[in-house]
Amino acid sequence: MANIFVLANRFYSTNYQNHPSITLAFTNAGLAITSDSLAQSISLLRSKNDSSNLSSQQFDFSRLGRFTIYGFSIAPLVNKWFTFLDKKYPFNTDVKAQQPPLIKQNVLFNKNNLIKQNQMIFKRVLLDQFLFAPFGLCLFFGGISVLEGRNFEGIKEKFDETYISALKMNYTIWPIVQFVNFRFLPLKYRVPFVSSVGVLWNAYLSLLNSKVPEVSTI
Repeated sequence: MANIFVLANRFYSTNYQNHPSITLAFTNAGLAITSDSLAQSISLLRSKNDSSNLSSQQFDFSRLGRFTIYGFSIAPLVNKWFTFLDKKYPFNTDVKAQQPPLIKQNVLFNKNNLIKQNQMIFKRVLLDQFLFAPFGLCLFFGGISVLEGRNFEGIKEKFDETYISALKMNYTIWPIVQFVNFRFLPLKYRVPFVSSVGVLWNAYLSLLNSKVPEVSTI
C-alpha cells in the first residue's frame, strides 16, 4: 500500500513539475467526481423508499458531468490564488513551507520565527476566507447554474436558496483546514489537499445545489 502512495506521489509530482495547471485540473476533476458521486449516493439512499419520486432514485450523470467540468475549470484559478498568498505573505526565508524536511530544529522552534510564521498564516487565512471564499461560492453556484441552463431568475433563485447557508457552513470548517494547509503543505499539494478534505464539503455543496429544482432555463 505504501508503495502505491509513493508511486502516485512521484507520478503527480513529475506531472505537476512539467504541466502544473493541467495536472491540478485533472486531479481536481477526479475529486469532483468522487464528491458528487458520494452526494448522489446519499440522495439515492434517502429516496430509495420514496415511490412518489422515481427520478430521485436514478443516478444523474448530467449532474456529475457539470460538477466535473466545474472541478476541472476551477483548479488552476485556486492554485493562482494560493501562489499569490505565498508571495503576498511570505514565511521567514529560513523556514520554507515548500521544504519541510530541510528545516532545522533550532530554526523551526525559534520563538520569533514561530510568531512571524503564524502572523503570515493568519493573514493568509483571513484574506482567503473573507475574500476568496465568498467569491468561490459565487463561482460555484453561478457556474453550476449556467451549466444547468438557468436564466437570470433561475440563478437568483439558486443564490437565494443556497448561498448564505453555504457561506455560514464554510466559516465553521475552512479556516482550520486552511491554517493546516498554509502551515504544513507545499504549494503543489495545496489544491489537492483542500480538494481531498473538500470531498465531504463538495458533497454537501452538491446536495445543497440539488435542492433547487432545475426548472428555469434560458
